[in-house]
Amino acid sequence: MRQHHLHLPSNLALLLKTVIMIEGLGVNLDPEFQPTSALAPYADQLVMRKYSPIKLVRNLGRASLDLVRLSAEMPQQLRRIASAAENGNLQIGMRPEGFDPVIRRVERIANRIVLGVLAAAFINGLAVLASVYRPPAWESWAWVVFAFGFLCALSIGTYLALSILRSRQG
Repeated sequence: MRQHHLHLPSNLALLLKTVIMIEGLGVNLDPEFQPTSALAPYADQLVMRKYSPIKLVRNLGRASLDLVRLSAEMPQQLRRIASAAENGNLQIGMRPEGFDPVIRRVERIANRIVLGVLAAAFINGLAVLASVYRPPAWESWAWVVFAFGFLCALSIGTYLALSILRSRQG
C-alpha cells in the first residue's frame, strides 16, 4: 500500500491490521494455518445471505412499489415545474457541500488584493499630487495631505501584512 501510495479509511486500515496480526498469531500457533481456508465458509455464508434469491426478490418488490409511486407523481410534478417556468417563478439553487472553506479563502484573497490596490492607489496619488498639483500657499498645508495619505497607505499595508502573516501561522 505504501509503494502504490494507497490511502485507506482509518476503520478499514485498522481492520486490515487486525487481520494481519491474527494471521501472524495463527501461523505462530500452527505453521500449517491458512487464514483463507479458515475464513472461506464464513465468506460463502455472507455472500449467500447478501445475494440470496429471496432477498433479491424482496428488493425488487420494494423497487417496483417505488417505481409505481414515482410514475403516478411524476406528471403532476412536471406540470408544476413547467407552470412555474412559464410564469417566471422557477428558481434553481445549488449549494455544494464542502466548498465553504474554499469560498472563505477566495474571499480573503480578494480582500487582500483590494487592500493592496488601495494602498498602491494612495501612494500613486500622493506621488502625482506632489509632482503636478501646486496651488498657491501649497507649502503651508501640503504636509497635512502627505501625512494623511502616508498614514492611510501605511495602515492599509500594515493590516495587509499582518493578515498574511496570521493566515500563514494558522
